[in-house]
Amino acid sequence: MKLKMMKGTLVTVLLLSLLLVACQPTAPATSEPVEPEPQATLPAAEPTQPPPPASSEVIEITYMRQADNPDIELDYIKEFEAANPSIKVIVDSVPSNDTYNKLVLTTNAGNPPDVFMTFWTADAVSNDLIYSLEEFIDRSEFESRFTSAGASYAQFQGTIYAIPWRAGASVFLVNCKMFEDAGLEVPTLNWTWEDLTTLSAALTDKDAGKYGFGLVGSSTDFATEWQFWPFLLQAGGKIYENNRAAFNTPEGVKALEYLISLKPYIPEGFTSMDLNQLIDLFVSNKVAMFQDGPWFIGIIQKGNPDFDVCVAPMVVGDQPGNITGGTALGISPLSKNKEAAWKFIDYMTSDDVLGRWNAATDNVPPVVSAFENPIYAEGPMSVAAEVVKQPGVIPANQYPESTRLNTIMRTYLQAAFLGEMTPQEALEAAAAEWDEVLKNYD
Repeated sequence: MKLKMMKGTLVTVLLLSLLLVACQPTAPATSEPVEPEPQATLPAAEPTQPPPPASSEVIEITYMRQADNPDIELDYIKEFEAANPSIKVIVDSVPSNDTYNKLVLTTNAGNPPDVFMTFWTADAVSNDLIYSLEEFIDRSEFESRFTSAGASYAQFQGTIYAIPWRAGASVFLVNCKMFEDAGLEVPTLNWTWEDLTTLSAALTDKDAGKYGFGLVGSSTDFATEWQFWPFLLQAGGKIYENNRAAFNTPEGVKALEYLISLKPYIPEGFTSMDLNQLIDLFVSNKVAMFQDGPWFIGIIQKGNPDFDVCVAPMVVGDQPGNITGGTALGISPLSKNKEAAWKFIDYMTSDDVLGRWNAATDNVPPVVSAFENPIYAEGPMSVAAEVVKQPGVIPANQYPESTRLNTIMRTYLQAAFLGEMTPQEALEAAAAEWDEVLKNYD
């Protein structure tokens, strides 16, 4: 009975299956295309705006600048950011004399600035703190754009490590009022050591607290050795040669003895005085003149707008001699954004920016084109512009471990100024310590 029922069920299922197949639509018999059924027209979608760039697409670079510089520099940074919205510049303003130490500390910590201002390029090279820029630079263009002073200051041992920001040779900064009150004219080219002595004596009145000449003799200030080097060169001496100290010579002794001979015309206590204190005496009409970098023209005028600064060229000894220095922009080897860092440097050191910045801040520009500005044809800046072209000018700090070696030098210069050592003893002791350091770079 169950078997008959199962057979009946199977027959029923089979008949239903055949019926379903028969009801399916059959394919067309011809190969002619079938017209598609008309579709309802949908309104066109409005175009979509591209999404704003993600925050990760904006590259941040850190820039360590000298806090002493006028803030107009920050305007150029904003210009760069406006022209390069994918790059954000984080500014770290650090006092000039602290920049090298901060670079060392941040490098050791693994987070140095991408770009930094340097006036110690050779020292940075010696300690792997600065990146070679040769891959970014057309050397022939570099040499034609920049003055010899600027170009030499940005290189070490033939390699370009930084791009000049300002560069100038030392000048005499002269208190116009003190010279005028004494009926004396501001010196011009080719004045001599003898002239310097005569003028210093004539401008000194110790009872009135006035001194003819200013000098920094501290063991802690960069100006101490900076103000000695030109006299060494004028005596026919050298700073450094064949990777050894070269100043412990009769010429070096002659230069140091000459500066010591000026002590009667220098404010007492100069061996513990820093450059800022000397400038305070200068603008207070207590010091008639001192020599240092031309960047102090703008610094003094900015801080003392009612004070008149006159400028005289460097003196001449047995021969002309002077040093050039300044500031340049370099990149850290640890920077993860070297292309962006270079783009920033390239903008900040363009002829346009350098021309505007140096003119606005009374600095000597490192680019040839900037000298077309009339301010370099007359007034104090014309003297500074002329001095850098004089014979016997060499770049400062062109030796390894320059910061360490300069510290050694100023310590022994102070000892000689204090009378604790003779000039010969001081220079011999300084040279011995220099050579111990320099042996590591043979």
